[in-house]
Amino acid sequence: MGSVSRRNYDFRAARQRREQLVTLYRAGRRLNPDNPEWGWDFVAQIEEIDREIEEAHAKRAAGQGDSLEKQFENVIIPIIPAWGTWSKGAGESADD
Repeated sequence: MGSVSRRNYDFRAARQRREQLVTLYRAGRRLNPDNPEWGWDFVAQIEEIDREIEEAHAKRAAGQGDSLEKQFENVIIPIIPAWGTWSKGAGESADD
Protein backbone atom coordinates (compact mmCIF):
# COMPACT_ATOMS: atom_id res chain seq x y z
CA MET A 1 0.00 0.00 0.00
CA GLY A 2 1.05 3.57 -0.55
CA SER A 3 1.73 6.07 2.13
CA VAL A 4 0.16 9.50 2.31
CA SER A 5 3.21 10.94 4.05
CA ARG A 6 5.33 10.43 0.94
CA ARG A 7 5.55 13.33 -1.43
CA ASN A 8 4.25 11.43 -4.46
CA TYR A 9 1.40 9.13 -3.54
CA ASP A 10 1.16 6.14 -5.87
CA PHE A 11 -2.53 6.23 -6.79
CA ARG A 12 -2.17 3.51 -9.42
CA ALA A 13 -0.60 0.99 -7.02
CA ALA A 14 -3.20 1.77 -4.34
CA ARG A 15 -6.09 1.27 -6.76
CA GLN A 16 -4.58 -1.96 -8.10
CA ARG A 17 -4.17 -3.31 -4.56
CA ARG A 18 -7.76 -2.30 -3.77
CA GLU A 19 -9.03 -4.13 -6.85
CA GLN A 20 -7.07 -7.24 -5.85
CA LEU A 21 -8.62 -7.19 -2.40
CA VAL A 22 -12.13 -6.67 -3.80
CA THR A 23 -11.63 -9.62 -6.17
CA LEU A 24 -10.44 -11.85 -3.33
CA TYR A 25 -13.31 -10.73 -1.11
CA ARG A 26 -15.94 -11.44 -3.79
CA ALA A 27 -14.45 -14.85 -4.60
CA GLY A 28 -14.39 -15.80 -0.93
CA ARG A 29 -17.91 -14.48 -0.41
CA ARG A 30 -19.19 -16.78 -3.14
CA LEU A 31 -17.56 -19.73 -1.37
CA ASN A 32 -18.84 -18.76 2.12
CA PRO A 33 -22.21 -17.06 1.64
CA ASP A 34 -23.56 -18.25 5.02
CA ASN A 35 -20.76 -16.85 7.19
CA PRO A 36 -21.46 -13.15 7.90
CA GLU A 37 -18.13 -12.65 9.68
CA TRP A 38 -16.02 -13.85 6.79
CA GLY A 39 -13.97 -11.22 5.02
CA TRP A 40 -13.93 -8.51 7.69
CA ASP A 41 -10.14 -8.22 7.30
CA PHE A 42 -10.51 -7.65 3.55
CA VAL A 43 -13.14 -4.99 4.17
CA ALA A 44 -10.89 -3.26 6.72
CA GLN A 45 -7.96 -3.21 4.28
CA ILE A 46 -10.16 -1.90 1.45
CA GLU A 47 -11.50 0.89 3.69
CA GLU A 48 -7.94 1.80 4.76
CA ILE A 49 -6.86 2.15 1.11
CA ASP A 50 -9.95 4.28 0.41
CA ARG A 51 -9.02 6.57 3.32
CA GLU A 52 -5.43 6.87 2.08
CA ILE A 53 -6.59 7.79 -1.43
CA GLU A 54 -9.05 10.40 -0.10
CA GLU A 55 -6.36 11.89 2.16
CA ALA A 56 -3.86 12.06 -0.72
CA HIS A 57 -6.46 13.78 -2.93
CA ALA A 58 -7.24 16.27 -0.15
CA LYS A 59 -3.55 17.08 0.34
CA ARG A 60 -3.06 17.54 -3.39
CA ALA A 61 -6.09 19.84 -3.59
CA ALA A 62 -4.82 21.87 -0.64
CA GLY A 63 -1.50 22.43 -2.40
CA GLN A 64 0.50 20.18 -0.13
CA GLY A 65 1.02 17.53 -2.77
CA ASP A 66 3.26 17.50 -5.81
CA SER A 67 1.08 19.71 -8.00
CA LEU A 68 3.05 22.89 -8.72
CA GLU A 69 0.00 24.50 -10.29
CA LYS A 70 -1.88 24.23 -6.98
CA GLN A 71 1.10 25.49 -4.96
CA PHE A 72 1.39 28.72 -6.98
CA GLU A 73 -2.34 29.29 -7.50
CA ASN A 74 -2.61 32.08 -4.90
CA VAL A 75 0.38 34.14 -6.05
CA ILE A 76 -0.63 37.74 -6.68
CA ILE A 77 0.62 39.12 -9.98
CA PRO A 78 0.43 42.91 -10.31
CA ILE A 79 -1.27 44.18 -13.44
CA ILE A 80 0.50 47.13 -15.01
CA PRO A 81 -1.67 49.11 -17.42
CA ALA A 82 -0.35 49.61 -20.94
CA TRP A 83 -1.33 53.28 -21.13
CA GLY A 84 0.76 56.03 -19.63
CA THR A 85 4.02 54.15 -19.97
CA TRP A 86 5.41 56.37 -22.71
CA SER A 87 7.76 59.07 -21.53
CA LYS A 88 8.44 62.32 -23.29
CA GLY A 89 11.51 61.79 -25.36
CA ALA A 90 13.27 63.86 -27.96
CA GLY A 91 10.82 64.64 -30.73
CA GLU A 92 7.79 62.93 -29.10
CA SER A 93 4.72 64.71 -27.89
CA ALA A 94 2.75 63.87 -24.76
CA ASP A 95 -0.29 62.79 -26.83
CA ASP A 96 1.52 59.96 -28.61
